[in-house]
Amino acid sequence: MERAKRASLGQQPFGVPDESALSLKILVSNRLVGGVIGKGGATINAIKEASGAKVKVSNNTEVFPGTTDRIILLSGSLNSILAAARMVAAEMFKETPRDTPEAAAAPFTEITTSVTIAIPSSACGLILGKGGERINLLREQTQAKITLQSKEKAVPGLNERTVAITGNVVTAQLALEKVILSLLGDGNVQYENLGTNYAGFTAITQSFAQVPQQTHAGLHAAALQLPLGYDFAAAYGLQQAAPQLFPGIEGGAGQVQMRLGIPEASVGVLVGKAGMAIKELMSISGASIKVSQRGEVVPGTTNRIVTISGNPVAANYAHMLVLQKVPTATPIT
Repeated sequence: MERAKRASLGQQPFGVPDESALSLKILVSNRLVGGVIGKGGATINAIKEASGAKVKVSNNTEVFPGTTDRIILLSGSLNSILAAARMVAAEMFKETPRDTPEAAAAPFTEITTSVTIAIPSSACGLILGKGGERINLLREQTQAKITLQSKEKAVPGLNERTVAITGNVVTAQLALEKVILSLLGDGNVQYENLGTNYAGFTAITQSFAQVPQQTHAGLHAAALQLPLGYDFAAAYGLQQAAPQLFPGIEGGAGQVQMRLGIPEASVGVLVGKAGMAIKELMSISGASIKVSQRGEVVPGTTNRIVTISGNPVAANYAHMLVLQKVPTATPIT
């Protein structure tokens, strides 16, 4: 019975996981998609490399039915999709401007952001749970608002519905990860349409619940307001927040360390005024980044040493961010 039920959801039977076939769709407005792609595709390519996931962005004529949002299709293993989704969300948060003076002056805990994913209609039960038990638990655990699009507001004939997640940068990221784990964590949920082209579906915008366009700060702006060593768990009542916010720490994934050499003249660029730039990179990536003291250099050079520590995905993402700041950085072997 359970095997048949999972098959009806497009999932692999128990004991036959096929993680390479997992997929997830994230909806991104035209206003934000440029930041996710980056100049010449640099950001999206870096996300692919750091996460190991396949990442496809729909062209500007391919939008999710009933919206003007582009589609970012992630494919790969569960861990690679979790990592790529977090990076995509981080870029979305970073690119969203503060539209009002009040929003610009708001402290980190009052910044509101949102991210929306599209899921197969047949898999909605994995998010809802019996009598809404699962979605209510997710809301309680993350303190984020999680809204599953109702059947009545879904596009007729389209076997996909949206899940909108709203919260501050911390709670939204945590909720996104937990929703993905609920959806993909124990098998394989398949979309009927494994692409980004929805030609043939007429947009019926008047029948859709529009996700509120909340004003929220970019992730980098939020990071600048945080002191080094900021304790998310203490601030939000989340136990072991860092492992939950970045995939790969839990489950014994282990820690890695990378070392780079950077020219003395580039230290200020990486560290920033009062350490703000390097603090931003640590908050975005989830990794520790340390620069050696003056005089502590790579043997035989005048280059200072940058040490990056964290779980493999966080460290790789931090490595990418450091290279964006200091392209002349070289690995220390």
